[in-house]
Amino acid sequence: MKWITVVFSAASGLLLYMNYAAHRAVVKQEQILIRELPESFTGKTIFFISDIHRRKISKSLSRQVAEKADIIIIGGDLREKGVPFSRTDYNLRLLKKEVPMLFVWGNHEYRSVPLN
Repeated sequence: MKWITVVFSAASGLLLYMNYAAHRAVVKQEQILIRELPESFTGKTIFFISDIHRRKISKSLSRQVAEKADIIIIGGDLREKGVPFSRTDYNLRLLKKEVPMLFVWGNHEYRSVPLN
C-alpha cells in the first residue's frame, strides 16, 4: 500500500510540473551574426515563437514583443485541433499590433484547419 502512495505522489507531482512547463512562456534572447544577411536587416530584432497550441499569449509578453521586435516569425503550431478560432485570433491580434508578422504552418495547422 505504501508503494502505491509513493507512485501516486510521484505521478501527481510529475503531471503538475508538466502542466506548469507547458503553460509558461520562456523568452530567450540570442544575438546571431549572419554574414550574408542583407544590409536592410542589420540591427533588426526578430521575435520567433512556435508551439503555442492551446496557450493564450499574455499581455505582458505582447508588450515585450511590441517594444523590442521589428519582425515576428511564428514557426508553426499556433493552434491545434479543438482550439477555438477565437483564441487563435486573440493571440494573433496581441502579437501583431504594429509589427510585421510571418507565419509558417506546422503539422497541427494542417490537422485542425479544413483545407477544402
